Amino acid sequence: MHIHDLPIKSVEIYELSCTSFLKNEEKQSIHFSLHVRCSSGTYIRSLIHDIGKMLSTGATVTELRRMHIGGYSVADAEQITIGTEYERMERHETR
Repeated sequence: MHIHDLPIKSVEIYELSCTSFLKNEEKQSIHFSLHVRCSSGTYIRSLIHDIGKMLSTGATVTELRRMHIGGYSVADAEQITIGTEYERMERHETR
């Protein structure tokens, strides 16, 4: 499915702010980061595509990170190391 194939739907953008802006004169490119707070079902890639169209240029998502969903937040997440508990159990069993 291409962006132009997505159905048109109404979404709410509660907050949209630019958190970084870098212009590379040599490559004639601009890289910027946005913080977006939006309603469920918002296609961020479509939003960026629309911003590029409004600016009469292209725009592409190169990185996307969901910070909140429902009652969950990345800030409340705990880091886990995959395999650590399994490796401890495996060492214990081989003794």
